[in-house]
Amino acid sequence: MAKKNNAKSAGGGNAATKTEKKGKNQISQQQARANAARASAKISPAPEGPAPAISVLVPICNSEQYLEQALDSLIAQTFTDFEALCINDGSTDGSLDIIKRYMEKDQRFRLIDKDNSGYGASMNLGIDTARGEYIGILEPDDFFEPNALELLYGLVKGASADAPVDVAKANYWFYWSTPKERNQLISVCKPPMTDAPFNPRDVREVFYCIPSIWSALYRRKMLVEKGVRFLETAGASFQDLGFQFKVWVSAQKVVMSEEAILHYRQDNEASSVNDAQKVMCVCKEFDMAERFIKNDPDCEDLRKVLFRLRYDSYMWNFARLAPEQRREFVVK
Repeated sequence: MAKKNNAKSAGGGNAATKTEKKGKNQISQQQARANAARASAKISPAPEGPAPAISVLVPICNSEQYLEQALDSLIAQTFTDFEALCINDGSTDGSLDIIKRYMEKDQRFRLIDKDNSGYGASMNLGIDTARGEYIGILEPDDFFEPNALELLYGLVKGASADAPVDVAKANYWFYWSTPKERNQLISVCKPPMTDAPFNPRDVREVFYCIPSIWSALYRRKMLVEKGVRFLETAGASFQDLGFQFKVWVSAQKVVMSEEAILHYRQDNEASSVNDAQKVMCVCKEFDMAERFIKNDPDCEDLRKVLFRLRYDSYMWNFARLAPEQRREFVVK
């Protein structure tokens, strides 16, 4: 009986090893693809004059259905000192033509045109290209309220007397355009987090907020100095999860508002939240987060936070999978 059990264990181990090797090969190939796309990217020149206060990154891949609404919401902003970096990730629909139209009528719009290499690679190139003191994010199927950037930048300036603000964040709505337009408020920013500026390490609840990286501003210098980057996996696959964790680990001063500023679309069938195959990438996000805190003085405490996040995320994603996909998810 013992020999049978050992044989099963060995077989399971071989299967796990093969899966691991396959995963490493896929990561290596994807990284090579991302590097090649970065090297050949075409970036439109910045206009003359001082750098803007904010750089808004708009990652775009075959997004023509909703893109104009997103870009119109930028033009409508009451805060005007920003640049919009439209990162075209090898779109094969009319997205590129739409971007060029907006560039013709507003010099704040700039184009980063590259071969398809995924959301993470697009965002990292956007961070590297950005000139603003702060970086914002607008997904091409979402749209801002007109006062979004004004509110966030006001939070930054209102709390920067003694030390710079690393993150300014507000709430948002889940948004449906069909069958009838409606919004549902999502309150990730609430007391006591909205009462005063705070360090995330002192207010651990912020780590457990729903990942929502696009209703915020991030101090670019903090992202660069702390090495806060997106994981360059294929497609758009949970990269916001790892990015948000690294932001909370790195930020020393965060300010929040209970006001909602962004409509987060729920009825886009092409969204990654509707693709069960992409669930597998969540494992890579947590592995990357583990490496990020390896040498942190609070490593053990942060690992406890990460363990809870990993467990909750895995259970939620496991429940979404079809029965035939669950075994593959458990092995990974």
